[in-house]
Amino acid sequence: MKRLLFAAALAACALPARALTLTSPAFADNGTIPNPFTYALAGQCAGSNHSPPLLIGDVPAGTQSFALTVYDPDGGNWLHWKAWNIPATTTRLAENAAATATFSQASNDFGTAGYGGPCPPTPDHRYVFTLYALSATFASEPSTSQLQAAALATATLTGRRSPTDNLAWTAPSPQECLFSWAESTYASLFAPAGASDATLGPYTYRHYAQTNAYLGISSENDHLYYLGPLSDYALLDLDAVAGWYRTAGCD
Repeated sequence: MKRLLFAAALAACALPARALTLTSPAFADNGTIPNPFTYALAGQCAGSNHSPPLLIGDVPAGTQSFALTVYDPDGGNWLHWKAWNIPATTTRLAENAAATATFSQASNDFGTAGYGGPCPPTPDHRYVFTLYALSATFASEPSTSQLQAAALATATLTGRRSPTDNLAWTAPSPQECLFSWAESTYASLFAPAGASDATLGPYTYRHYAQTNAYLGISSENDHLYYLGPLSDYALLDLDAVAGWYRTAGCD
C-alpha cells in the first residue's frame, strides 16, 4: 500500500518534469558494450548474444506502448534490434529479454528474429538504442516514420564496440539493481543517478545531491526507506524491500 501511495505522491509532486530516459546497468552512454551482449560469429566475435538490461524512466502521460530500435550508423545503419508493442507499464527489460519476449520483434540484419548483438569488423562502432514512447500500438511492423509520428517522446542510449574489446560483465546485486531502477523510474527525484553507496548504522543508502534525497535499505527489517523533500525530510518507510525487488524486476 505504501508503494502505491509513494508512486501516487511522485506522480503528483511539483518537482520539475524530466525527459524520457533510457539507461543500462551494463554500460554507460557512449561506453563499451560488454561481451555477453555481442554477437557470435566465427572468427570475428564470440559473445552470448543476449540483449542488454535496460531501464526506462520518466514516461510521458498518455503512453500506450514502447518501441525500441538499435542501429549501427558506422556499419551502414545495420539493424541489430527492432521491437514494438512493448507494454506501457514496462520500466525494465531484463538481460536477454529478447529471447522470451511477448512483444513483437522484427528480423535483424543478421537474418535472425529479435536481438543481434554488436560484431564490428572495424574499430569504434556506435550502437544507438532509441526508445519511443508511443501514443498507439501497431497491428503490424511499424516503419520508422510511423514510430516518429506516434512518438510522445524519444530517448537514446549509445554503446560502442571494437573488434579488440574484451569486457566482462556481472549482473548487479538485487540491491544495486533496485537503486538503478529507482534512479531511472523516478529520475526527477533521485538525481544525479549513480551515487555511491554509503552506510550509517543498519542503513545502506544513496544520497542524491541534486535533489537532496536519500534512498536506503535497513538490514534490521529489510525495508526500503526514503528521506527527502517529498516526505518533508521525515523518514518514510516504504515497506519490505522484497516487494520492491519484484516491482523492479530485480528478484
